[in-house]
Amino acid sequence: MFLSFLPSFLCTFFRRHHSLLSRSACDFFILRNLKASHAVSSANTTVGLIEAAAYIASGLNIKATLSGGGGGSGADSVEDAMAGFGVSLCSALLFYAMAQFSWIVLLLVYESITVYDDQKEIEAGNIAVGIDYACTIVCFGMLSSTATATSYSVLFFFVYVAIGGLLILATRSLADLTMIPYTKTAET
Repeated sequence: MFLSFLPSFLCTFFRRHHSLLSRSACDFFILRNLKASHAVSSANTTVGLIEAAAYIASGLNIKATLSGGGGGSGADSVEDAMAGFGVSLCSALLFYAMAQFSWIVLLLVYESITVYDDQKEIEAGNIAVGIDYACTIVCFGMLSSTATATSYSVLFFFVYVAIGGLLILATRSLADLTMIPYTKTAET
């Protein structure tokens, strides 16, 4: 009885507590120069947009990792089903961590190609920067979740994210140069 309840409980627990992981990752890596809880409570809409985008990206990664095949299908016994579930759970946790790590790294690279100081603009409450940053977070989250949902190969995941991330960053730079050419020479 207990063994049949365990997979459902663990999946529900993981889904409900991912927000703690998402918020910690957002506060530590993305909003590293300010205290996010204070900024949100002081009505900094920019920080709220970025936190929401981090939750969306993390939710996409959770969905991708948990939507794979379960370990219990076709199992002859409860022990076989639980062993399969254990492998599936470990795989889901590994791919979730890789997906979170990948979009955070891509976001740090993105910060290095912008002409303004992202952290200062976020702290100042620049809504335009917040929308741009939030859309970029969701874009990278979609990229990493698609790589996770498409294949269970770690090599495929990293190749997919690397090529996709470079294409997104190159497109962003090209758009800046062609649509708003003065941004590369503007002083901030």
